[in-house]
Amino acid sequence: MNEPDVPALFRVFENTAQSWNGTFWWGRLAGDIPDAYREAAHRLFNSRQGDGADAERILLPILYTYRHAIEALLKQAIMASAVLRVEGQDPNAPAASAVETRLRRDLRHKLAELREVLNENLFALEFDPLSDEANEFLALLADLDPSGNAFRFAQQLPDVHVSLDLPRLMAAFDAAYSHLTGVREFLVVQVDEQRDWLNYLSENFE
Repeated sequence: MNEPDVPALFRVFENTAQSWNGTFWWGRLAGDIPDAYREAAHRLFNSRQGDGADAERILLPILYTYRHAIEALLKQAIMASAVLRVEGQDPNAPAASAVETRLRRDLRHKLAELREVLNENLFALEFDPLSDEANEFLALLADLDPSGNAFRFAQQLPDVHVSLDLPRLMAAFDAAYSHLTGVREFLVVQVDEQRDWLNYLSENFE
């Protein structure tokens, strides 16, 4: 099997010194996207010099980066719940490939819809929905940036003066992220356990 070509941009800026510090396994980065963006948001936050003009300068990059981490985490949880429904023989479950296509083409960056789909899947699986706190925070975040573009292009935000407690906002992001991580990991474990059980049944009763 042939390995995929290295992207042209990376070929142009190849690390000819071959030092570890500049060597990446590109394909492995995708699985860590939520955590990588969350860490990037925290590094930006921790680099601010006070809470004045410098914090204002990097506010949108912080919000954009952490929002992307939340979005990616929601999508991973949705896919895990979709697989769990399909492999559990839920007659009302769409195919996992159809869910993946819907995420990529229709839902894209729409946080409100992503939250709704995840809660619907959790309900169908007879699991608890997202916590009230997580639902409320995601609703507020989706209201501020429904399409995923508000933090990329400042013209889409209301032109108002706000006094923002950025550390408290970051704590709220952290709480929502931690809750969603727990939900995703729970679903992944359920998928693994269900597959083990189905394999056991197949090996012993067929």
